[in-house]
Amino acid sequence: MRTAAVLERAAAHTEHFAEFYRDLHRNPELSYQEVRTAAKLAESLTASGLEVHTGIGGTGVLGILRNGPGPTVLLRGDMDGLPVIEDTGLPYASTAMGTTFDGVETGVMHACGHDMHTTGIAATAHALSQSTELWSGTLMVVGQPAEEALGGASAMLDAGMYTQFGTPDVVLGQHVSGQPAGVMVHGAGQIMAACASVDVTIIGLGGHGSTPENCIDPILIAAHLITRLQSVVARETPRNGFLVMTVGRAHSGTKSNIIPDEALLQISVRAPSTEVLEWAINRIRQVAAAEALASNAPEPPRVEVTMMARAVSNDAPTSDAVSLSHRAVFGDAQVWRQQGVIMASEDFGVFNGFDGGYTAHLIPTHFWFIGSNPADSWGVDPTELTPSPKTLPTAHASGFAPELASTLPAARAAMVAAALTYL
Repeated sequence: MRTAAVLERAAAHTEHFAEFYRDLHRNPELSYQEVRTAAKLAESLTASGLEVHTGIGGTGVLGILRNGPGPTVLLRGDMDGLPVIEDTGLPYASTAMGTTFDGVETGVMHACGHDMHTTGIAATAHALSQSTELWSGTLMVVGQPAEEALGGASAMLDAGMYTQFGTPDVVLGQHVSGQPAGVMVHGAGQIMAACASVDVTIIGLGGHGSTPENCIDPILIAAHLITRLQSVVARETPRNGFLVMTVGRAHSGTKSNIIPDEALLQISVRAPSTEVLEWAINRIRQVAAAEALASNAPEPPRVEVTMMARAVSNDAPTSDAVSLSHRAVFGDAQVWRQQGVIMASEDFGVFNGFDGGYTAHLIPTHFWFIGSNPADSWGVDPTELTPSPKTLPTAHASGFAPELASTLPAARAAMVAAALTYL
C-alpha cells in the first residue's frame, strides 16, 4: 500500500516532530496572536520543500506542494491556544502568559489539542514530500489562526487564499478527542453544533453597599438573567432540537461594599442550526431587556454577538472514502461511527467556500476525531466523544493533554491516509 510505504519512511522522523510538538505545547499563543507558532510551522513546511506563504488573514500559513497532475487536497490544522493556566504536570507544560483581546492578563495553554493538529499537518507534509513518486496532485497545508475565536478560517478566505493560490477539490481536518489513541471517529452530515458568543452588558446605578435602596444593582440583574436563560433552554427548546447556553464569564465590581454601575456576562450559545441559533440570541436580547426593566434599570442592556460559526457538516461520500482508508490503516475495530451531533463547534466548515461566497460551488469537506488517551483509559461506551471515567481531563480543562507517544503517529497516519485517498 502507498500509505504504508509513506508511513514507513516517515517513522524515522517521529522524534523530530515529537520535539516540534513539545515546543508548540510549551509556547502557546492566544487567538490572532500566533506569531511564533506560525513561524515554526512555516519553517517546518519550508524545510519539507513546500512553497510557503505567511500572514494570510493575520497569522495564517499556507504551504503548497505541487507534484504533477491530479486533484488539490487541503489539510487544515488550527494553531491557537486558550486562556487557561496549565496543570498537567508535564515536563513540557506551558508557563506562558498572554493578554486577551479585552485586556485581561492570563495564563495560556494548548488545552484543545491545536498543538497536535499543527504538528499533524507539519508531519504529514514532510512524509508526503519524502515520497513524491507515490502520489500525484497538489497538496495544500493550512495553519489556521483563531479557531477558538471562530474567525480565523473566514479571515484567511477573506484575504483571498482561494483566489490567489487556488481552490482545493477536497478539504480535510481532524481534532483530538477522548477515545484511546489510534481510534478514528467519523460522521456524515451534520456532526457539530452552530455556535455564537454573546456579550451582555447590564447597566445599573452604583453606590455604597450599605444603601442598596439608592442603587440599581447590575449583579442582581445578572444573577436573575443567568437563571432565566436556563428556563429558555429547559422550557422553550423544541422537543426534537437542542440548545445549550453557558455563561462562561461573569464580571462586575471591584470591592465588596461597592455596588457597581455595570455587569458583564459572556455567554456561549450552541444550537442545531443557524436559524435556531439566531432565535436563541434574540431570546437573550428579550430576556435581558425584560430583567433590566423589571429592576428599573436606567437603560436596556447592551447585547453584542462577538463571534459565530455555522454547524459543521461532512460530505457523505468524502466521509465514506476517508473512513475506508482509515480502516485499511488502523483496522475496522479502531474506526468508529459518530452517533448524532456533538455540542462542540468549529469554523472548519467555512473552508467549503460556498457558504461564505468564496467559491461558486460547494467544496467537499470532511472532519474527523482522533483518540488521544492511553488505550486502558477508556470506558465502555463507544458512541461518546468524551473520556470515561469522567476523571479524565477533557478539552479546555487545565489538565488536558494528548498522550504524545501514541497520538502523534496516529495523527500523522490519519492525515497521510486521508490525503492519499485523493492524491
